[in-house]
Amino acid sequence: MSKALLTIIFSFLAILLLFLILPKRQELNDMESALRIKELEFQMREDYFLNLRQSYQMLKEHEQALEKIETALPQEPEFERLLSFLAKTAEENGLLLAEVDAIVTHPPLEPEKAIRETTFSARVLGDYFSFKNFLKSLERSARLIVIERISLFPKNGLYEFELEIRVYSH
Repeated sequence: MSKALLTIIFSFLAILLLFLILPKRQELNDMESALRIKELEFQMREDYFLNLRQSYQMLKEHEQALEKIETALPQEPEFERLLSFLAKTAEENGLLLAEVDAIVTHPPLEPEKAIRETTFSARVLGDYFSFKNFLKSLERSARLIVIERISLFPKNGLYEFELEIRVYSH
C-alpha cells in the first residue's frame, strides 16, 4: 500500500472521528449525566414519599393523643360548648353558674404559632368545698382552661366566687 493511500485513509478516519464519533460521544456523556440527575431526583422523591408514609404511620399510631390535643386546643374558641361545660360542671359540683361576661379573644402574640387566648369572667355561687371540687373538675377536663384570678365574696351564708378564666384555641 502506498503512503498516500494510508494518509488518505488516516485523514478520513480522523475526520470521521472528529466530526461523527466525538460529538456522539459527547452527546452520550451528556445523556448519561442527565440520566444520573434524573435518577437522583427520582431517589429524592422516593425518599420524600417514604418519609411521608412513615410520618403518616406515626401520626396514625398517636391518633388518640392528637385527638386529645385537638380537644384541649380546639380550632375555634367554641363559646357555647365551653359555657355549657362550665354550667354543667358547676351544677355537678353543687354550684350555680350565675353570670358570664366580658368574653375577649386576643389575637396570637406570635403569628407563626397562631394560638389565640380568650379570657372571660364568670361568677359561681356555692360553698367552699363545692367550689374546690369544681376547680378539680376543671383541672381534670380535656380542655386547656387556666384560672387567672379568683375573688371571694360572702353572700347569704354561701360564697360568690368570681373567676377570671383563660382558654386557648388555634
